[in-house]
Amino acid sequence: MRIVTGMHRSGTSFVCQCLSSLGADFGDPALLFPADKWNQAGYFENVELIDIDNKLILGKSAKIDNWLNAPEDLFGRAINSFKSMKWKYFLFPGKRAIMQRSRQFEAEMKRLAQVYAGTYVKDPRFCLTLGAWDAVGAVESVVFSFRNPGAVAGSIRRREGLPRWFGHKYWLYHIQGFFADLPGDTPLYVVDFDAFFLAEQQDAAFARLRRFMGAPDGGAAEADLKSRLDLRLRTQADPVDDLPTREARVYAALVELCERCGDAPVRMADHQDIRERIMRS
Repeated sequence: MRIVTGMHRSGTSFVCQCLSSLGADFGDPALLFPADKWNQAGYFENVELIDIDNKLILGKSAKIDNWLNAPEDLFGRAINSFKSMKWKYFLFPGKRAIMQRSRQFEAEMKRLAQVYAGTYVKDPRFCLTLGAWDAVGAVESVVFSFRNPGAVAGSIRRREGLPRWFGHKYWLYHIQGFFADLPGDTPLYVVDFDAFFLAEQQDAAFARLRRFMGAPDGGAAEADLKSRLDLRLRTQADPVDDLPTREARVYAALVELCERCGDAPVRMADHQDIRERIMRS
């Protein structure tokens, strides 16, 4: 599977919109999570894979129906979050528990790995479950989108009513979880979501996506990509100087890794210094 992931509210859906327009195959549209108030262009998340990831992280009692039928109002979302077992995220489930649960779903995970071989599959939860999927041979390559943790925390506060300190901690939990699991030899393509909204970086950011997919520069393809940029996705990001120390260090490491990545995938085996900076923060 060609995995697209990143912390929640970090532009993964927008990246998938762009990849899809450039020819990426996300499988049967009927199996993709439906659009809603928070993501009107769609999530590009496969329901079969979300169901497994939720159960790996939250336990087998986590039912996909609670995600498919989530209300849009804050109170309704709070009730739904309790019923869907999302409250377990406050416990920050560990890798050992996730790997232990994966044994219960190994046969189904292997089946899905075969069904979606060569297909792009997106889920922010892969940040936490990547090791389990790699254990069944499902991980072919990874596209990882990141964003200023201040903007992520602000978005989570507006959407879920959770305090900024939790958003910062939640961001770090996902980022470190991802790099703890990412195999050193897996092709990794890194995307800085904020770059699409900065005038001096925007053209280069779109060009990198086109080159990653082997699409020609300029012309109708470039205009189509830019038309997908919804300025409402951009919220005011906290200055890096105002971020908590650990989050600021990890964010700086991600920016450096993205710069090293350029227009082509990298392998973390060649950038162990970055991984160490992320993990020890």
